[in-house]
Order: sequence, then C-alpha cells, then structure tokens
Amino acid sequence: MKHYVAMALSLVLLNACTSADPDVAKKQHLRAKADAVNVKFSDPALIKTVVGFRGVNFTTTRPDANETIGVDKGVDVNSSCKIQASGYSADFTTPAVVNMPSFGKYTQNAKLSCTYNDREYSKTLKPHNPSKSSRKGAAVAVGLLVCSACGGIMLAEAGGTREDDILVFEDVELEVR
Repeated sequence: MKHYVAMALSLVLLNACTSADPDVAKKQHLRAKADAVNVKFSDPALIKTVVGFRGVNFTTTRPDANETIGVDKGVDVNSSCKIQASGYSADFTTPAVVNMPSFGKYTQNAKLSCTYNDREYSKTLKPHNPSKSSRKGAAVAVGLLVCSACGGIMLAEAGGTREDDILVFEDVELEVR
C-alpha cells in the first residue's frame, strides 16, 4: 500500500512541476503541422508576437440521410471556409488542418465561416487554456492524495489566466444542412 501512495504522490508532484513550466506547455500544445494551411497576417509585425502555432483540424459534417435506429451520424462534406481574426485570416476547403497562431494569453476569438450548397454557416472559435486545466488537475490530485486544504489553496490559485499561459484552439467540427 505504501508503494501505491508513494507512486501516486510522485506522479502528482511531477504533473504539478511540468504543468507549471511554460516551455513544457509550449511543446505539448503548440504543434504546427508541415502539410497544413498557414494563416496570412495582415501586418507582418504581428508575426513577432506569436508564441507558436497549433495544427487544428477543421471538418464540416451534415446529418446522415440514412439514419438508422435513431442514430444521428454526421457525414463529412467539403465546404469552402474562411477564418477571420484580429490580424490574420485563412481560406481553405474542409476537411483541412490549419496552423492557428497562439499569442499566449492574448489569443483572441476567431470567426469561422463556411459555405455549403450556397448557404453560409458560421461559428465563433474561442481559445482554450490548457495551462489552466493542467493546474486545476494538479490541484485536485494534490487535494485527493495529500491534503484537502493544500489542494483547495492550489485550486483557488489555479484559476484565471497567467502571463505565461498558452491559449490554443481545439479541433473544430461545423454542422451544415
């Protein structure tokens, strides 16, 4: 039993240390893809403020016309899409991978617009903060394994956005009809 507790505690401490390191977060969450669509910047000086790029999968799906037993399974379809954000944009046809920029904690929402069968569909893309999620996970683990007071304090401090946080976009699926 002692071995399990020691192993669990070492994993919690390792997770807490690595999730707080901004370089580890960059390597984990900023992975550009070589064969992806790259965004175009409206101002070349803006490129200097980019922390890194993440390859984000974009798909458009429509409900399957041959639904069986009430299962609503989407079918991937090709649609012409555009991403528009403050300072950059991209044009592509789904399915596609787009190297989306991260400006660290200053990453802002982007707008996705896709055209399918002469109709336009849009979605606001909101960046996700995996650094904050990692901190909260470590705090909960400490609270469960070590002491609830320590975990509670860590959880309270885990909230909010820190200076070295990396905000990234998750994979996107847009339903069209």
